Order: sequence, then C-alpha cells, then structure tokens
Amino acid sequence: RVQKQKQKTMLELYHMSTCPSCRSVRLLAKDIGAEFQLKEIVTFKGEHLTPEYLKVGPIHIYFEQEHPNLTVNINPQHTIPTLAEGDCRAILRYLIGKFGPDSQLYPKDLKARAMVDHRLDFDIGTLRSRFGQLMTPVLYKGAKSMDPEKKKSFEEALQWLDSFIESSGGCCAADHLTIADYPIFTLLDNVKVPSQWNTPATLRVELIDTLAMEVVDLSAFENIVKWMKKCRAEMKGYEEIEEKLLPEIKERFLSKLG
Repeated sequence: RVQKQKQKTMLELYHMSTCPSCRSVRLLAKDIGAEFQLKEIVTFKGEHLTPEYLKVGPIHIYFEQEHPNLTVNINPQHTIPTLAEGDCRAILRYLIGKFGPDSQLYPKDLKARAMVDHRLDFDIGTLRSRFGQLMTPVLYKGAKSMDPEKKKSFEEALQWLDSFIESSGGCCAADHLTIADYPIFTLLDNVKVPSQWNTPATLRVELIDTLAMEVVDLSAFENIVKWMKKCRAEMKGYEEIEEKLLPEIKERFLSKLG
C-alpha cells in the first residue's frame, strides 16, 4: 500500500470529506504544497470500525520514503472516528513543521507561537466542545429543539472568538492567517445566518435549501464575519475543498437524519 515517489514524500490521509477538521488539514496542505493520497472513511457507515481500519488506527498518516515501513498512529486508542476530536491539530503542526518550517502560519517566535497554540486549545476545548453540546442532542439523540442555554453558551464562545480576532489584528491569533485559523474556520463555515430552526424536520429543509447547518446569526459578530471573508479569499483550496463539498455535506447529514 506504500507508494514511492522520487522527489516528494507522499502522505496518505484517512479522512471523511464532510468533517470540518479533516477539511482544515486539506486546506492547510493546499496552502503549503503538501500532497496527500486521500483515503475516504465514511463514519456514518461504520467504515472506521472495520478490522482492517482498526489495525492501523482510526486517524493516521503514512510517512513514506523516510520510513517506508512505519505507520504513525496519531490516535492509537481506536476510539476516535474522525479528526474532529482533536487529531487535526497534531497533523496541522506536523505538516507545517515538515513542509513550512519557516512559515508565519506557525511562527518560530515563542510568544507568537503560544498565541497560536492558545487559539488551537480554545477551539478544541471551548468552541468546538460547546458546538457539540448544542448540536449532538438534535442530530443524534432525538431532541426536538436546541437547548437555549447551550445555544447561549456557544454564542458566548463566539463572542470570545470575536474579541480574539479583534485584539489579534484580524485573524484568530495574529494579523495574518496561522494554523489556528483553519480548524476554527471550517467549523464556522457550516454555521450560517438562521431563518427559523426548531425541529429536526426543519433542519432537513434548511439543509436542502442552504446545504449547511444554520445554528446562530454570525452577522452579530462583526470581526468573525470579516475574518471569514478573509479566509475564503486567502485559503487557496476553499472552492475545491469547502464550497464544492457542500452538496455532499448535505447528503451525508440527510442520510444520518433519515
């Protein structure tokens, strides 16, 4: 399964194309010139639970050429089905260290790098966690509406993010894009300005109409809106990796919702 290249190190990325964190890895790779052989894993179909997949770990990449016989498991516990629970941050750091060690996407200055690490930690520990607490009951546990308190909690995290962007000069951790922007952007790129959304049935209609989840009114967060526009303009793979996948995202969610 390992393929050799004479000049480039080819990585194999096991991913789910509709997963925001997986897309963040692909967007960064596009910007820094890292290439993947993509291996699609559809967790809704249980493909991450097959014996063949579990042998190598649910989220992993192959390092070819340098270590042709070595499989590196980013998450060897066999418990995490997608990149969304945090593995993308390890992969983002690896990719920038390998393909862009001098890039300002992950600056060498310790103070500047600490700011990037803080935003990555904020994403997984606060923003994404609160988003999951809000959405999981509706998407997977049969809840008829979003919990107002959990929605308020997620909006509080968005307010913090908005203030981070303002104080940093326009992006999550600096006045330019860093690796922290990628996973936060791909999460919020699926959060659109709402019309009305109270029930799973309405969710189905809005997914058909907008091809995305509508959770909160992001227009209330001026700095986030400006930053997302900047991300769409500057991330080279946005159209290919984000926009063109929206119909597939819709299909996957609809299949999950039945």
